[in-house]
Amino acid sequence: MKNSIISLTILSILIFAEGAICQNTVDFFANGNEKLQQKDYKTAVQEYSKALTLEPKNADIFFNRAYCKSMYADHVGAIEDYNKALSFFPAMPNAYYNRGIEKYAIQDFKGAIYDFSIALQQDQNNSDIYFKRGLARSVLNDHFGALQDFTKTISLNPRTENIYFNRGLEKGYLKDFSGAILDYNKAIELDSNLINLFFNRGIAKARLNNHVGAIKDFDQAIKQNPSNVDIYFNRAISKSSIHANEEALKDYNKAIELDPKVASLYFSRSILKSNLKDSLGSIQDLDKAIEWDPSNTDAYFSRGLMNMGFKRFSTAINDFSKAIELNPKNAAVVYQRAMARLSLLDQTGACADLTLAKNLGSAEAAIQLTKSCK
Repeated sequence: MKNSIISLTILSILIFAEGAICQNTVDFFANGNEKLQQKDYKTAVQEYSKALTLEPKNADIFFNRAYCKSMYADHVGAIEDYNKALSFFPAMPNAYYNRGIEKYAIQDFKGAIYDFSIALQQDQNNSDIYFKRGLARSVLNDHFGALQDFTKTISLNPRTENIYFNRGLEKGYLKDFSGAILDYNKAIELDSNLINLFFNRGIAKARLNNHVGAIKDFDQAIKQNPSNVDIYFNRAISKSSIHANEEALKDYNKAIELDPKVASLYFSRSILKSNLKDSLGSIQDLDKAIEWDPSNTDAYFSRGLMNMGFKRFSTAINDFSKAIELNPKNAAVVYQRAMARLSLLDQTGACADLTLAKNLGSAEAAIQLTKSCK
């Protein structure tokens, strides 16, 4: 069900039945409806406003004016008009539904859910309202509530691919990846061209460690959207998971080519390069990861470990110290800084770090402390 409007025919019926509206109001209302049909929404609003000067309590005119305001994104103005319409005639489920859509547009998701719920009290079998309420609940991380709404939508309208897609997303949020795949399968059956279907099914398969199946879905997703960084990134992760490291590297390279300012891409590629024994390349990628995200604790820690491997202990200590500054309770980083200090014969600093790491829960630090700090 799309946003509804009150037609001239309906108003005319009201006129003849009740004789409550003068002819001038009908003329303005008719002019407004004509402009609405022509999609001249701002002129339509002007005509409806003229009608309201003569009939300031007419819910139908407020309803239509709200609809027109919505069409040129005056969502606040539309809400005000729906408020007026409902104050004069509360039994208008379409007004609650439409007002819910406007509230959703201004990110008043709780208000939207309230309106959709009232609309459903008056129109209990309207699949569109359940769907829209599900979307609002999802934004507020009420994934179980969204799942219930999408399931109800499907029971009322089982032939719409978007609903299966959205329910699949909710199942993914709830870690029901097998259920999510079943919904994505149904959505693909209904429309295999829907953007993001193969990508999201690939994500669900990867979470179930079906990386071969995930790669096939990512391949299909790239055919649909060859400039999507996330697809290359996730395909790289799946390829590295099955030890297709050279192919994974190509995907990381492509993702970085498409968006060279994403720290997580460099960080992930640095891990892969390290596995490929390209230590220098790995450090270079960690440098870029830190450049684009100076608060990346893992990048400092990883670069510190790489520098330890090159016996650049002072440089490693600097990296570990920055990581500790960002996260003072990471026992593993404190322990590694202690080991770097031991390598530089800084027993005092090393013992202080080993004590701290032990207190943070590091079993390794406790053992090393007895060996190095008697």
